[in-house]
Amino acid sequence: MTVHDPIVAHALLFVTGFLAGTINTVAGSGSLVTLPALMWSGLGARDANATNRVGVLVQNVAAVASYWRAGVMPGVLLLRLAIPSVIGAVGGSLLAATVGQRSMNVVIGAAMVFATLATLLYRPRKPRDEGNAKVAPEPVSTAEEPKRVERPPSAVAYVVLVGVGFYAGLVQVGLGLVILAVLPRLLDVDLVKANALKVGIVLVSQVIAIAVFTWHGQVDPVRAVALSAGSLIGGWLGARLAIDRGERFVRVVVVLAAVAGLIHVVLSLRG
Repeated sequence: MTVHDPIVAHALLFVTGFLAGTINTVAGSGSLVTLPALMWSGLGARDANATNRVGVLVQNVAAVASYWRAGVMPGVLLLRLAIPSVIGAVGGSLLAATVGQRSMNVVIGAAMVFATLATLLYRPRKPRDEGNAKVAPEPVSTAEEPKRVERPPSAVAYVVLVGVGFYAGLVQVGLGLVILAVLPRLLDVDLVKANALKVGIVLVSQVIAIAVFTWHGQVDPVRAVALSAGSLIGGWLGARLAIDRGERFVRVVVVLAAVAGLIHVVLSLRG
């Protein structure tokens, strides 16, 4: 399936970007919607994978700015995690930029299956004391409250972040859910800080990936603008739809888009 009318194709990308911004607000894996749309608009698998990163970058620039203004972005920790992420992203994006179209179709198909399962199965880590205390604890004065000491990342965390960066450069689909699943356990941070770190890691990895893909001439600027405009508005206004309709609704949309995308990938492999 390919949309041949450019006006219809760009309108589809704008709407898809808006939908992806909404999905990423609640469940993540918005690329399950945007990647198929880019391929339906006429891009090959490699160029769709490359162009998709521009919308991802725009969303995460806005998210990083929001976390920074709110004062919850752990800047020093993010800088430490960004280094291995960038190293991995260089390797992943170079591989993605140089493999054949058929191989990239296979990679995207496998990533979409993985991200669909991750979206359905992912549950955020709950605080260790949640559900245990039936009576609210006595308030502790600010002077007496012990401050949580931020430990530097372990060697294992750095190795894992290289792998995360590699995946971010290679295909990126479902990356946010992967980061949210591993960071709270590796670094012992709460979900708010894990989300802040997630958008920062995604941001730096996508800057690297876009530079590599642009160098190889694989980013379609017109489609990228249409997708990014929708993503920006979706990230801003889409939260209300997600709240009104609920996470279950968003997950259904993600799964339906993933199934449609997988059908496109299979048909491309047969062609």
